[in-house]
Amino acid sequence: MRVFRVKTGRHSLGGVLALTVLLASLLMPLAPVRAQDSTSSAAVQISLRPTDGKDGDRFEVEITPGQSTTLSATLQNFGSDAIELRTYTADVLPVANGGLGLAKQGSEQHAPTTWMTYPDETLTLQGGEAVERPITIAVPADTPPGQYVNALALETVNPVKTQGAFEQYFQKVVSVYITVPGPIEPGFTLGKADIVVQGTSGAIQIPLENTGNIRLDLTGTITVKDATGTAVLTMPLTLGPIYAKQRTYV
Repeated sequence: MRVFRVKTGRHSLGGVLALTVLLASLLMPLAPVRAQDSTSSAAVQISLRPTDGKDGDRFEVEITPGQSTTLSATLQNFGSDAIELRTYTADVLPVANGGLGLAKQGSEQHAPTTWMTYPDETLTLQGGEAVERPITIAVPADTPPGQYVNALALETVNPVKTQGAFEQYFQKVVSVYITVPGPIEPGFTLGKADIVVQGTSGAIQIPLENTGNIRLDLTGTITVKDATGTAVLTMPLTLGPIYAKQRTYV
């Protein structure tokens, strides 16, 4: 038996769903891939944030359909050396078990990314230098109420040599939350569980869809039973953010 509690900030939704999975053997779970900020190196410390906020803040704005507004983003190099960076906006993609995935630069864009006007550029920031860039968001007149999310990225153009002579790219990803005022309708559905095998390992994969119009954060427990109905595994489950209308997998 799985019990999910759903948190949406100001609203909550409770649901109880049952799952029985028949297993011939125990399976090892596969680790999901997530988009993460990578700015912890002493050599490279970059920041992308709201101009009136602090590092780690996301952009949040409420816009009535047919209206537009302009926000300000600050891009900063906290390191001591000049660094070549690129910045752009991109669609948010679903991530297994929830989280913030980002489409590649240059990928086809969809709403709400297409609502935004933001510089897609390459620039060099000197050590300690900060610059501001405008973000104009225009919401179409026929947009229904709800929460819409996309993201901005700031990343190194070239790989950077770090401690141990390794080279890596650094990236900062910040979400942009656009709220269109109106009724909030949280909801989700779960599909039939499948067993997915890759080589000598595998995973239990359960389709998950956010059917509502606001981000969900799901927590609960999952119990796996064998063919006799005996529980062979019970574990807590905490998912990352599942954005409105996204389809992903647990």
